[in-house]
Amino acid sequence: MKRSIIWKLIKQNFSSLQIRVIVTFEEQYNKTVLTMRMIFKSEEELDKVVKEYGAIEGAKSTLDRLEELLVTF
Repeated sequence: MKRSIIWKLIKQNFSSLQIRVIVTFEEQYNKTVLTMRMIFKSEEELDKVVKEYGAIEGAKSTLDRLEELLVTF
């Protein structure tokens, strides 16, 4: 059985850029699978966030911290 919860939020953390983040939690075989998608208005905005703000590294770091927190429950 597979269930999912989807949270959608729009944040403006990167100056004037608008980014939609979709985080999905799915139960699969008594484990939780987390999927995070970031949607940008253009490829140029994506490139800017990746190069200037380190978005990929930041997202990995955030997920690592989340994992560390969740194992304490």
